[in-house]
Amino acid sequence: MRGREAAVGLVTRFTRALGPSVARLRQAGVTLLQAAAAAGASWYVAHELLGHRPGIFAPIGAMLVLSLAPGRRVRRAVEIVAGAAVGVVIGDLLIAMIGTGPIQVFVVATLAMGTVTALGAGPMVVTQAGVASVLIATIEPPDGLYSSLANQRLVDVLIGGGFGLAASFILPRHPLASTRAAAVPLFAELRATLEQIATALDTGDVAEAEAALQQSRTLDGYVRTWQETIDQAEETAVLAPTHWSKRSVVGRQSAALGPVELAVRDVRVLARATLRVCSMEEEISPELGLAVRDLAAAVLGLESELYRDRGGVRARADAIRAAGRASLLVAGRASMPTSAVVAQVRSTATDLLRALGLEVTDAVAEVRASAEKVRTQPRADDEES
Repeated sequence: MRGREAAVGLVTRFTRALGPSVARLRQAGVTLLQAAAAAGASWYVAHELLGHRPGIFAPIGAMLVLSLAPGRRVRRAVEIVAGAAVGVVIGDLLIAMIGTGPIQVFVVATLAMGTVTALGAGPMVVTQAGVASVLIATIEPPDGLYSSLANQRLVDVLIGGGFGLAASFILPRHPLASTRAAAVPLFAELRATLEQIATALDTGDVAEAEAALQQSRTLDGYVRTWQETIDQAEETAVLAPTHWSKRSVVGRQSAALGPVELAVRDVRVLARATLRVCSMEEEISPELGLAVRDLAAAVLGLESELYRDRGGVRARADAIRAAGRASLLVAGRASMPTSAVVAQVRSTATDLLRALGLEVTDAVAEVRASAEKVRTQPRADDEES
């Protein structure tokens, strides 16, 4: 009996240990399939159909393209393949003239990387030019001054690059799945930060305000990740026929990116202003905490609008209510620390309205009129309380 329990426990632990690995494989499955398909297809064309021997530069070109981070891949792929092509040409020409050896490898790599650097290439392109030239100098040197082998290798690099690009668009990841995966933690952390700021304002707790400020400083990383996935999604939605129908949705997310980034910055300044209020004010109006919680509700609605195409109306109302609550405090001659919090609530509300699709002038107008709206149209649950 004990042996059976031990075996079951061992299997359970083994299954749990495999869980993260399986998840990583599932997430990278499309990328791995792209790379394998592009490498195999490009080698087949170069080696079997065109008769290039050994044809190694075709799969290398494909792998170079697919090693790029998604997003704006076409332009960068052209640069990478061009860099490798420069390395191939320089390597073939020089090795044919000066032979092989450690000094020759040094010379070829230096000239290949120096050439593309002088042309303004980035670090990755420079590296690929050097790698291509070193491969030629060490694995299969040319047998004459720019021989037919040199021509073949240049063609192979271009074939591989083309197959790499084709694979990335024929077998793409779902554009909305990737942006959604990046957006969930971003909006969750943004809401959590606003809730923590609201709690600090409710209690006047300096430690809580400091924690909110620290949390607000982590948000930029989430924004950058979201931006990268949106770049990828835009490229996929334009170039991959299977995802052309997603262009409008991806476009809406792309339009929201800038305002969301500004809102994140506003929240960081809001957290700093909250720390100042908690440090300097003996009494803090409960309306400040309510206004910040309205902002958190607006963030939730914004996420729903971007990914479920619903929630925008409620999010807009929440953002306007947040600005209105805060603005009414300024009308009552608030202190300077409180006024700073009010200003950031209004600024955050403006950027959230812009992320919801309003033009700048319309968003500003809504915020300016928000105090009157809150005064004349109180929220139902406020009346009940």
